[in-house]
Amino acid sequence: DTESGAALSVFKRGHLSNVSECALIPDKKRLITASWDKTLNAWDLETGKIIWTAAQGGLLTSCSVSEDGKYVVSSSDLENAICLTSADTGERLFHVKDHHKSTITRCRFDPQSQHVASVSEDRTIKLWDLVSTQTTLSINSTHTNVISNCCFTANGRYLCTASWDKTLQLWDVQTGTFRSHGGLTLSKGHDGSVSSCAFSMDGRVD
Repeated sequence: DTESGAALSVFKRGHLSNVSECALIPDKKRLITASWDKTLNAWDLETGKIIWTAAQGGLLTSCSVSEDGKYVVSSSDLENAICLTSADTGERLFHVKDHHKSTITRCRFDPQSQHVASVSEDRTIKLWDLVSTQTTLSINSTHTNVISNCCFTANGRYLCTASWDKTLQLWDVQTGTFRSHGGLTLSKGHDGSVSSCAFSMDGRVD
């Protein structure tokens, strides 16, 4: 409960190893979990029961649900891959191996459910298109350490990346203006590694 802080449900016996990430599908009252046990689970929020389990073949480092609730994307340390899965059935729809040169740390759908952003220990950023099933954008960032996380603004124009180098970088992924002068670097806010990032609801960037 976000107001009281009380735990409403505890989901047990679903994974055999650490859970790396979870994502809600509010309209379907489902919870998706990704685990180091190499599986994705879909849970019924009301009953706490597992609806489906999808084996992914490698340790799962991240998962994200599309805004329309149709798809789940997950990242695996096996072949540095991302995998697109049906949120309804757990069926594998598409698998992209060697998407990065090193372990993918986070994958995120854009708000329009059209692209998947992924970041990696190799310090690159990639945008994958669901329609063409092609990588449409690849950025060699100026981060000097692992990129740990990423997030989109509500309109999908900007992508923020967080890094162990103690900085955040902002990328205009729609216009590609970063190509001429790089991404905007925010470097004075943290004394240690940045593990996560999120935009406010209005997505304001000043």
